[in-house]
Amino acid sequence: MSDHYHEYLKQLDKLYILNTSKMMKLGLEQPQELHQAVGSPADRLNIVHVAGTNGKGSVCFKVATALQEAGYKVGLFSSPHISSYRERIRVNGEMISEEEVTVGLSKLFDTDVSATFFEVTTILALDYFARKNVDWVVLETGLGGRLDATNIVTPKVSVITSIGFDHCNFLGDTLEQITKEKAGIIKPGIPVVVGPTVSTEYIESDDLHHVVGDFENYEIENRAIAAKVLEVLGVPPCDAIDRAPPCRFERISHSGREYILDVAHNPQGLNRLFERIGKANPTVICGLSKGKDIKASLEAILKYTNKLCLVSGNHQRVETIENLKKMIPDKSISAYKSVSEAIEKILSDNEPIIICGSFFIMEEARKTLGIKEQTDDRDLQEHIQKSMPAGHGKI
Repeated sequence: MSDHYHEYLKQLDKLYILNTSKMMKLGLEQPQELHQAVGSPADRLNIVHVAGTNGKGSVCFKVATALQEAGYKVGLFSSPHISSYRERIRVNGEMISEEEVTVGLSKLFDTDVSATFFEVTTILALDYFARKNVDWVVLETGLGGRLDATNIVTPKVSVITSIGFDHCNFLGDTLEQITKEKAGIIKPGIPVVVGPTVSTEYIESDDLHHVVGDFENYEIENRAIAAKVLEVLGVPPCDAIDRAPPCRFERISHSGREYILDVAHNPQGLNRLFERIGKANPTVICGLSKGKDIKASLEAILKYTNKLCLVSGNHQRVETIENLKKMIPDKSISAYKSVSEAIEKILSDNEPIIICGSFFIMEEARKTLGIKEQTDDRDLQEHIQKSMPAGHGKI
């Protein structure tokens, strides 16, 4: 291991400790303080700010890719990552370098401002984009909108994709409450683009652009939202909005089989996924994150198949097989401890095998299916969690 890479991992160690030593705290005071401590870089950026329950990552990717295709230098901030922390921060599709992460995190830690993992990562991205003199930044919220760390910015356009039930313990348990939290990213005088499932009854804006229509699936809906964002920005539409990020209905052929990888992880997303697949009784490999509406998600999958294989994977954020099976005790469902074991052992006909659910099972799935991509060599969250004393909270 080179000294350069060792220093990168050392800084990530410090960052991931925040994931286990601090409870997640929604609010803007800490990110604002940290942002000011490094010179308020967001004030120098042209930003597209995107919130939503489903589709926000895809819309961000489509808008960023289209802006780049139009000749702009574009920063993209998204989360979570699949294989490497550096995926979260990109300029024209290229990940932030290990050296830039090391320098940027050192700078932020030197401020002595108390902040969470996501707050530090958000300011790292904004600072990096400002130093790279990007023309546009496409900024994805982490959770909600009103109190999300990204909401310290004043964008050129605010976007809300689709609204559904997710993170209800933080955002509320009605669509009205959730919509109002997402709509918290709206700023006075700033254009707003909202998707077809967003009730405009709760949107206060004098410059509202509502994408309407009965879309066959989320991919078509996300294209329409991205096209409307580009229209508001005065950028001609292009084929770039047809592209999608990894693990969004991503087809992979491996060892004579076809797989579809998709991070649908809540009932709304899963229903749309299986409606798009349109196959009767497909084989499904699924792992779900702790804290989600697991019971409703599993019930959604079981409407479309009785060939469900549950996996836990190797990430601490993924729910255990034992707990998953407790949610559906009357069902005869196969289970494996890892995605790779499931891929190796399950039997299937010539239909695609669906791998869906948590982001945190996708690195193993892609690696098993022969996708080579840069990783951080170890599960830093798991590594840090084991070394922390008992009693620390984690997000």
